[in-house]
Amino acid sequence: MKRHSITLRALLVGLLASAGGAVLAILSQNFQQVLLASCQIPVLPYLLLIVMVLLLNPFFRLIRVVRVFSAVELLVVFLMGSVSAGIANFGLVEQVLPI
Repeated sequence: MKRHSITLRALLVGLLASAGGAVLAILSQNFQQVLLASCQIPVLPYLLLIVMVLLLNPFFRLIRVVRVFSAVELLVVFLMGSVSAGIANFGLVEQVLPI
């Protein structure tokens, strides 16, 4: 497998991040009146990126059981989380689900 390619684990982590971010944004808006994704610069994908770079990759490098995330994988996870956070409140979801 090429090291600089989009992998299945990057897509799965991105899918979990995007679904979790969208659910968290909708729940926080409905129950706490806090808009986590009300602008085009969402906070949660940046936090996920910082956690993956500063905590997960050094931990994976230390235990040497799981391969560290490459730059391409980090970018895929970040972009998937950013897209879902951008449409969670005022984008496409508002047309489908009552917020």
